[in-house]
Amino acid sequence: MNDPRSARDDEPFDVKLQVGSLWESTVLRTRQAIESGVLSLTPMDLVVVERDGIGYLVRMLPGRDPKAEAGKTANSKPESERVDPFLPYDEDFFVADVTDTHVCLLNKFTVVKHHLLIVTNEFVDQRTTLTLADFVATAACMAKIDGLVFYNAGSAAGASQRHRHMQIVPLLLAETGPPAPIEAAFGSDDGRSAGKTLPAFSFRHAFERLNLDPSADPLTTARALYGCYLSMLEAVGLHVADEVESDAELGPYKLLVTRRWMFVVPRRREAFAGIQVNALGFAGSLLARGREQLATIGQIGPMGILNGVAVPALSALRRENSFVGDRR
Repeated sequence: MNDPRSARDDEPFDVKLQVGSLWESTVLRTRQAIESGVLSLTPMDLVVVERDGIGYLVRMLPGRDPKAEAGKTANSKPESERVDPFLPYDEDFFVADVTDTHVCLLNKFTVVKHHLLIVTNEFVDQRTTLTLADFVATAACMAKIDGLVFYNAGSAAGASQRHRHMQIVPLLLAETGPPAPIEAAFGSDDGRSAGKTLPAFSFRHAFERLNLDPSADPLTTARALYGCYLSMLEAVGLHVADEVESDAELGPYKLLVTRRWMFVVPRRREAFAGIQVNALGFAGSLLARGREQLATIGQIGPMGILNGVAVPALSALRRENSFVGDRR
């Protein structure tokens, strides 16, 4: 898990979170935001779709999707005219200062209660490589909340904003089964290192088991996470420049992290068969906009949807190309 690019001992990081404060602040701010009317939890019907031993959680929107409607309005403008919602951020959604470089906000468009954004104080492009500073802020939040952190790198990976933001939702995602439904596909720990692949997935990915100590120094945890992240990017073919602070774009991918594992998946498109998929999809939680999309997920299967938006593994790509050649 170690990488020389993660050992930036000269970096000054000041973690501002106090013991126990993040979760308490999140609960308080959520209640205040709901009571004041600036935040509303989108009503959902919850359906479990069982496939191959995985109980995928599908949240179905019975009506319109407020986030999608807001996105259509924002994206109708030229990129130069689009407003950065985080500069400045809305004070009604402020939860806590995390470090000198990152702040924690409530997610305005949420389907999971207590969904937080970990946002850079200054603009950093969502499509560029994460830095050690991003992982210090992430480690500080994970020490306070046993949650799932995820990152959508680029619009094809499901990112709706260009301004750098990671996200964290509390585990459990489902009322029964593993904390994240996709964990049922992980199998047992065989002790292999970063870059491991899992037989349940035919899309390109890298997986690593973790055992993070929430009482550890966030900088120590961040260095380990950062080194693992860089190694996993290389393992899936997303090659990082020697100077990782550069503005080079890697291509769209998903990053998911808990205290127990890290998962990286390159993306090729935002949606498949009309089903939009963000990083929560790769945790085993999909979103259906109405019964027609729910039926589509049932017909294709959740794994079929994930395969449709992810980059195929090399073996699967060879089979796919062979099939296309046979059809000709």
